[in-house]
Amino acid sequence: MTADVLAAAPPTLTLPDAEEIARTVFGIDGSARTLVSERDQNFAIQADDGTGWVLKISNAAEDPAVIAMEVAAVARIASVDAGLPVPMARLTLEGDPFARVDIVSAT
Repeated sequence: MTADVLAAAPPTLTLPDAEEIARTVFGIDGSARTLVSERDQNFAIQADDGTGWVLKISNAAEDPAVIAMEVAAVARIASVDAGLPVPMARLTLEGDPFARVDIVSAT
């Protein structure tokens, strides 16, 4: 990991990469489209079952502890006030709130 995540280049995954991650990591079959992001890479996933999801690909320079803190923070907010519209992490097929994925086709 680099010392300065803000200076690190964002991920450059393809739409097929995002669809593969959604399917194999989260069990979501669907089509991806790119969303704007600063230092991460985000995709809107339109699932075949009609549901919509956001797939966030964090910058490789981001400390996993920071990602875990972000997930814990929104979970805590939701536990205090379930009426607040906060994004919740969908657990991976392994039951984890996020996963590390190595992508060969990324540029």
